[in-house]
Amino acid sequence: MNPIRWSVGLGLALLAIGPAAAEEPVEAAQIDVTAHPVALLPYRKVYEAAKRVRDASGGQIAFALRLRAKDGTPPLSDVRISLASERETLPLPVRAGWIVVVPVDERIAAENGDFLLNRKKGTSQASVVLLPTVADDAWTVGRMRQVVASGQQVRAQVPWFLRLFAPDIHSVSVCGRAAGMAIVLLRGDVPEATVTADAKSRNDADETVYCKHFDGKDGFDEALRVQVPSGAEVLLL
Repeated sequence: MNPIRWSVGLGLALLAIGPAAAEEPVEAAQIDVTAHPVALLPYRKVYEAAKRVRDASGGQIAFALRLRAKDGTPPLSDVRISLASERETLPLPVRAGWIVVVPVDERIAAENGDFLLNRKKGTSQASVVLLPTVADDAWTVGRMRQVVASGQQVRAQVPWFLRLFAPDIHSVSVCGRAAGMAIVLLRGDVPEATVTADAKSRNDADETVYCKHFDGKDGFDEALRVQVPSGAEVLLL
């Protein structure tokens, strides 16, 4: 099972094209590295998609970009991306796997802000991923089922020209780097069941992981807390 990932050019050209243009690959937006990064793409279209994802999921799912070099390898360690308007520049944190959460900032969108990136022309691309925003210690079986249902609403709410690139969310998955990771389900603070993460998949950084998929069909009581192991990832798969 593959992570929810929509491939687009770094300029997110797919956010702004119609169906005719979608028939051919869209080249990533290009910029030159300068002392002051230049505008990469308008924020407004990305803002609208990120806001729809947030609203449709009740704030439980975020819209993010995964940055890569054009050959598919990770970008250099000094990659910097920011969101800027005429009044301000907002640096965006780059997470593990070169993932950047797109903020929902109505003010910058209204001021026709842009994304800025310190990358040379022709070297960068990106994909879009969906991330759960629930804290690791706040997961219950019921919350996972709710997020899966919300994910299906997210697909219905994203712009029509992105919908083809947005497969359904089938599960909230707890994943580790090695097969057989134990995941404890607790009633209050008392362990009630243990499940293992042994389903091979790919995480949002396109790395091999082994997961336990909570798809709402497992029969567990919704009140059970899911103890996410240290170092594990919670993914939408």
